Amino acid sequence: MRRYLYLLTILSALISMAPALAIPVLSLDRIGTGRIAPGGSTFYQLILTAPSDLIGAFSVDIAFNPDVLNFHAAASATGQFGTMLGDPLVDALGLADASIPGMLHLDEVSLLDAGTLGTLQHDGSGNLLFELVLAQITFDGIGTGPGELRFAPGSIAFGNADGLGLLMPFATTPDAIFVVPAPPTLTLMLAGLLALRACRRRVSADPYGA
Repeated sequence: MRRYLYLLTILSALISMAPALAIPVLSLDRIGTGRIAPGGSTFYQLILTAPSDLIGAFSVDIAFNPDVLNFHAAASATGQFGTMLGDPLVDALGLADASIPGMLHLDEVSLLDAGTLGTLQHDGSGNLLFELVLAQITFDGIGTGPGELRFAPGSIAFGNADGLGLLMPFATTPDAIFVVPAPPTLTLMLAGLLALRACRRRVSADPYGA
């Protein structure tokens, strides 16, 4: 019994001293409301949380409902990809391709060496940043219904600063987006008039508020 307790104590001490292992997670996080009207826009960020190494390249396909959403390319490469892998106009090659209906292909390759890339992806203490925003994505609502965003199976790939492949991160389900028709102006006006009429009737029926 004493030996069992002794081993259990050692095991508990080892577990408490072991560093917590963070699993890389890839997510597509929506910014703002989950419902837009046709003609409106919704914004997403492609985020890698808890990277295991410097990220020198990535590739991912994002599927969506082309009857409801249309990919809206950023005005500049920097606006699309940010600077985590370097300036897309100088230090990195990025591609955002939506030529296949319902599929957005994103990839970016850094041209920087590991030391320079580390200055972008390390914090002030020399540790890897916990969160990397790899791209900013905009979709426009062109129909009505669910946008049905998802990562295409088998499309996710990451490489480190030396060009070596990294373990594929766990991919989460993107935040849902729905495009819903806006109520016609006339309908809103009628609803407001009916509400105003109901209030007047209450005041007339009880002028003293009793």
